[in-house]
Amino acid sequence: MMAQSLKSRRMLDAYLLVIPFLFLYIVFWLFPIIHGIWLSFFDLSLGRETFIGLENYLRVLFTDSIFFMSLKNVLIYAGMFTLGLVVSLLLALMISSSYLKSNRMKVLVQAIIFLPWVVSWASLGLMWTWLLRSSLVDYLLGPFSNYLPFRLGVSPLSQTSAAIWILSSIVVWRNLGYNTVLFLVGLKAIPKEIIEASMIDGASSWIRFRRITLPLMKPMIVFVTITTIIGTFQIYDPIRVMTDGGPAFTTTSPVHWAFKNVVDFGKIGYGSAVGTIIVAIVFVLNLLQYKVIKKYL
Repeated sequence: MMAQSLKSRRMLDAYLLVIPFLFLYIVFWLFPIIHGIWLSFFDLSLGRETFIGLENYLRVLFTDSIFFMSLKNVLIYAGMFTLGLVVSLLLALMISSSYLKSNRMKVLVQAIIFLPWVVSWASLGLMWTWLLRSSLVDYLLGPFSNYLPFRLGVSPLSQTSAAIWILSSIVVWRNLGYNTVLFLVGLKAIPKEIIEASMIDGASSWIRFRRITLPLMKPMIVFVTITTIIGTFQIYDPIRVMTDGGPAFTTTSPVHWAFKNVVDFGKIGYGSAVGTIIVAIVFVLNLLQYKVIKKYL
């Protein structure tokens, strides 16, 4: 009887602990999604509130070239971010290796790499916008100007051929520290006994990396890669601060395009339809992430 009472008390305590999180989840996550889906069936522009069914979705999927341009931009962002992950992995290997013998030097390198991550996009965006508009970059890159994909004297963020590459490079630079820390955590989880045994057996650095480090790091690499690719659909802050999707929407993302329709153009129903399609795409990617992680973890 006492055991049953204790079990019931523990269950009640567990539910009481979950209720605050459940309340926040419903109010700030579930309700906005359901409300956004409901609004996507209406024409809410210019003060009108007319039920139009699936018309917004049909316009997005069959006539909206900018929406599909934003999806193409996501592929470019994902490709650049994946290259950034390779750089982060190399940095993590360098920091954890014997090349940096001093712990102070390791801490200093980690701090320098991680510093941009703690700065807000508002500050970083303004800084890079000013640097790219000033003559400082032109002066530094002058001797290599013939190899640049953009014209000197004009900010590359305002040139259609270069804006998305420059913007994605800046995002990769900011995320280097965060991804490097994740990879360092994965490297430190590898048992030292395995590394020491392979060294005793005479395995070279390349063999240790290919046969031991890389296989044991696979779960972390898969996790960081998938979450990064999913994050490309949600990229918004750097675009809003530095280019606002321009020039000619060559840097816009699906989330940025949905935001511009709702806030800048006043097309609440249409923007909600774009947002609902994004939620559906991210939901499918999350299912894929779950299956892949379940396979490797």
